[in-house]
Amino acid sequence: MPMVLKLPFLTSLFALLLFVSCSKMPLENDDDIVVNTPPEFNVDLFEQRDEQNGGAQLGLWIESAQTYPCDQPVLEVSVERLPQTIKVHIAGVRLPEPCMGGVNKARTFVAFGALSDGIYDIQINVGANDLIRNEGTLHVEGNKTTLHMPDASAVNILNFVTLRIPDHYLWGFAATPDEASEPAADQFLVDLKKRSADVALPPGYYSYFSVSGTGQVQLHNSVLPNGTHEAFVRQFDGDLQPLREIIDAARNRPDAPLPIYCQTTLGKI
Repeated sequence: MPMVLKLPFLTSLFALLLFVSCSKMPLENDDDIVVNTPPEFNVDLFEQRDEQNGGAQLGLWIESAQTYPCDQPVLEVSVERLPQTIKVHIAGVRLPEPCMGGVNKARTFVAFGALSDGIYDIQINVGANDLIRNEGTLHVEGNKTTLHMPDASAVNILNFVTLRIPDHYLWGFAATPDEASEPAADQFLVDLKKRSADVALPPGYYSYFSVSGTGQVQLHNSVLPNGTHEAFVRQFDGDLQPLREIIDAARNRPDAPLPIYCQTTLGKI
């Protein structure tokens, strides 16, 4: 089926850039006028875990600011790697034709590839032929990665610093779509606590979730469900089998089967 490229800001942006290029005048203090473009994409520094073995990949989670009336809008994104340089190219959003289904945002994870500790130059460019260029640096150091990119245009960077999730952690949610599922979810969390321990993490952003100063957990958009749910982040002793038994029992309850998402540092359950 033919596909359509949707870039809401490009038409107006071309006109704006043409106007500025033709009429840019120095101010009294010899500073130039700076034109910024409203954010079209939300960006998070993100360390994704492999669903099979829990291996970590550093990259960016990118999501369109706009929603589309389609089931599967697709972000057109690519990465170019040089020894000390990372270039991310966001071409735009590709929609199926006809565009039908629910209302969704286009979203994807783009990996940087293997990175050793160090400082890298990074670009997050938007539009055909990298019409908008954003430059910065990426600091990779141990279990902490920091993105420095001041005055980014066309992208809204929400999380500049991500901390690596320590070994033997699990996170996810039990969905509660109706009243019958709520006590089932409560019982699932009670059973889960018997086979796991409370988190012992300093406040911060850990890609899949954030921990507040009071210990409250907020799931990231990459895993956050649309409906009501009970979120969890727990430690375990390294043995996945007891966790599988608890989760399988909750998923297969005859009275109220629970939809459960659970990812661990050893893989998805």
